[in-house]
Amino acid sequence: MFRFAMHPMIALAMVVAVSAVTANADTVTLRQGLNGYTDTVDLYIRSGTATSNYAAEERIDLWGNSVSGTTAGLPDTSNDFRQGLLRFDNLFADVPTGAIISSAQLTVNIDNSSESLHVFRVTTGWTAANASWNHFDSDGSGDNNADLPSEGGGLTVNVDTVSTPDYVGPDNSSGGTGTGALSIDVTSTVQAWYGGADNFGWVFMMEDLNRGGFSSSEYTTDSTLRPTLVITFTVIPEPTSLASVIGFGSMMLIRRRRNG
Repeated sequence: MFRFAMHPMIALAMVVAVSAVTANADTVTLRQGLNGYTDTVDLYIRSGTATSNYAAEERIDLWGNSVSGTTAGLPDTSNDFRQGLLRFDNLFADVPTGAIISSAQLTVNIDNSSESLHVFRVTTGWTAANASWNHFDSDGSGDNNADLPSEGGGLTVNVDTVSTPDYVGPDNSSGGTGTGALSIDVTSTVQAWYGGADNFGWVFMMEDLNRGGFSSSEYTTDSTLRPTLVITFTVIPEPTSLASVIGFGSMMLIRRRRNG
């Protein structure tokens, strides 16, 4: 049987070369104003002012039972539901083509404990200019007060969103989300966007009949409390890179045998 022993230095060179093309995890952190990033879009919409939005506020205000869209115990007689929209545009500018998204974490600063908070990936397009309660009026009635989410006003679950939320928070009996940083695993959503699905961001809506909210991208007191998205990814080496390493090792082995 033919046997050969690779010279230790050649083996070391190959290990070093292969390590150089081995996939390593990297991260991208997106937050308004961080490292020049300025592409966060967030606002809230409300049924009480159904043709406009609140895009310049320092907090995203949430109010009312807008997940199920029921009328019982509404916060006021104007049926003043409020839903929050959040999107990070150009989120893959620093993620190479062909990367594997292994993790994505969305963090928001809850400034008023939100009970039964739901966060859904949005499937209906919107912009800061056109987003409004009536923009998502899927039944076309245009009745500000009577247009509950279940009737078409605002974003309707499984019509303007996917059916499964990225996050469901504790209800009133459990104390709600509390205040401070809330980190949400949004890996599957970011993977879908990287795979070609339209990025229309997330909607934040309440199930319980109360008020909540979080710091927006306009928040000035502490910029670190603005919505933050951290994407972790790996880049798999191209086959040609690995082939070059193997070829280099083989060439060194042949030279050694010729000179040996």
